[in-house]
Parts: sequence; structure tokens; C-alpha cells
Amino acid sequence: MPIGQVRPSPLLDLPIEIILMIADILDTRDVGSFLRTARRYARILDSHLYQRARSHICADENSVLGWAVKRNQAPVIRKLLRKTRDAPISLEAKSKALCLAAEAGTYHLIKLLVDAGADLSLAIDMGRSSTCSALQLAAGNGHEIAARVLLGMGADIAATNSIQETALHYAARGGQESVTRLLLERGADVAALTTSRETALHYAVPSGNEAVVKLLLENGVDLEATSYTGQTALFYAIGFENSGSESILNLLLAKGANVTVSDPYRHLTPLHFAVEDGNEWAVRSLLANGANVMDRDFLGHTTLHIAAESGNDAVVRMLLEKGAEVSAVAVEEDDTPQKYAEWSGHEGIARLLEEAATQHVGNLA
Repeated sequence: MPIGQVRPSPLLDLPIEIILMIADILDTRDVGSFLRTARRYARILDSHLYQRARSHICADENSVLGWAVKRNQAPVIRKLLRKTRDAPISLEAKSKALCLAAEAGTYHLIKLLVDAGADLSLAIDMGRSSTCSALQLAAGNGHEIAARVLLGMGADIAATNSIQETALHYAARGGQESVTRLLLERGADVAALTTSRETALHYAVPSGNEAVVKLLLENGVDLEATSYTGQTALFYAIGFENSGSESILNLLLAKGANVTVSDPYRHLTPLHFAVEDGNEWAVRSLLANGANVMDRDFLGHTTLHIAAESGNDAVVRMLLEKGAEVSAVAVEEDDTPQKYAEWSGHEGIARLLEEAATQHVGNLA
């Protein structure tokens, strides 16, 4: 070797500090290539890559662990969980990852995370209107196997979130029949109330899944339980119209739902609601089951006043056929349904009511 020429040192013999300095100036892909050149580098750079990932992970995914759970990367998750000495993963991060796994129904990840210390009962802020637990998310998304795994590992079936919703509320709202059945078989409380005093039945009715409603009724849910607004599930069958609403309304009526109940604030009955919405099938079903056309709201409006103002000809005719009084006056305005029709520009209905009033007078004569 010529005098003054320095023999290059093999790369593998470089001190750890120099290897880490080289890694710092490489992009992530090149660091990965660097890592694969020798087992020694793998041992040195593995933690380095992990720390880099922790600092560069997308903000909306919160953590490397969450990123891995969302992508169902079990090998990555195992490696991350083994890194607790170098970069401890908090209980909250593990528990949030558990919620993500439950929401996706990846039950094998649920086992992995619970074994690593994730809290089954912790209600996590998932950036929604309320906190939620892993069991609630599995239930709401219809992941029966995931729910079974969580219950088998000790999840509390009665646990509630920040607005007192249980897993049964979640399953009912999602119209998840199999999970609802599972929870009921495991002893879920059908009488549990949210902060809005809503039962699982209140949640199930708007879902449009008649089978879920049947399950709750068969397991003793209170058909006449009222929410904080004074509304029973029958109101919800009218107010949240969807493809299953008519069959659910008829199911509730067949089970004896009270059609004369009114809310304590505006004194509106289910029939008032149906008439106001112009919901002809609901009006027909309620009238067939004894709804009173002359019930008045807190302003003295009958259902005919509301129908005349809304302009639904078919509903007006149904009410008249059931004996609605065309001469009834509202307490506040001292006016008849005909006047309401005229004020609202429904001339055809105004004429219909005028004819009905004339016929009524003639009958009296």
C-alpha cells in the first residue's frame, strides 16, 4: 500500500454512533435498505425506525399502534408491543387501539391488545359525540365474533359511555340483530336508560330493523317508557321514517302501544306527529287502533287544524271520515281548520272543509 494511503474501514466495523448518524441523513426507504444489509444493522436501526415512525405518523391516526391496527398488521403490532422498554405505549394508546380493532371486527387483534394490557372497560374519546368502549363499537358495527371475544375476556356488558349508552343501545341503533341477540342472551339490561332517558327500544325503532325490535319486546323492554321529551317508541316509529317504519309501527300497535299518550310539553300525540308529517300510512294505522282525532295540543289545535295547515288532502279526508269536527276552534287564535287552510293557501282543502261544514249543519237540521 502506498505511503499516506489510508485503508478504508469496513462499514460493518463502524461504531454504533456513526451508523445512527448515517441513518439520520437518509430517508425512511433508504434506512430500510440500510437495515437489510446486515443483521447487526437490524439490531441497531430497528428502534431508530420505530422512533422515526412515532414522530412522523399522520396526526389523525394518533400513533403507530393505531396505524398498524387500522391496517390489520399483527406482526407490526407484536413488535411495537415488545418495544415498551425503549418507547412505552400508554394504557390509553393501547385501549384506543383496542377500540379500533373492535370497530373493525379484527378479533385476533383484540386478543393481542388485551393480553398486552389494553383496558376492556375504558371508554375512549374517539373524536365523536360521546366516548365509547370496545364492546360498544363491536356491537354497533355488528361484529358478533369480536363481541363474543370481548365478553369472553371480561368486558362489562353493562358498561356505559359518557351519555349512559350501553352496548345494547349501540347494537339496537345499528339494527344489529345477531349482536343484539347475543347481548340479551348474556343478560344485557333492556331497561337501561341513557341520559336522555331512552331505552334500547327507542334506539332500535329508527334503525328500521323489525327483528331487533321484536327481540327487545320479547325480552321485556318497556313499550311505554318515555324519553326526556316524553315520547315513547311509538313516536319514534313515526318521526324517523324509513323502509322498515311501517312494519315496526304496526308491530308496536299490535303489542298494545298506547296511541293516546301525549308529550308533557306540547301535548302532541302520535297522531299529531303523523298528521304534521303527512304520513298517510301512519295516520291510517293510528286511527284504526283508536287514536282520537279530537285530541288537542297545548294551543288547542286538533289534528284537523294541523292537516289543513299542512295541505295534505288525503289526511284531511281520513280525519273527516273518523269524525273530526270542522267547526272546532283553536284556543289561542279562535279559528277553525278552514281558516288555517285559507291562510296557508290550500284553497282546495278550504273548499273541502267548507263543504263538510255545510253538510254537518244540514245533518243537524
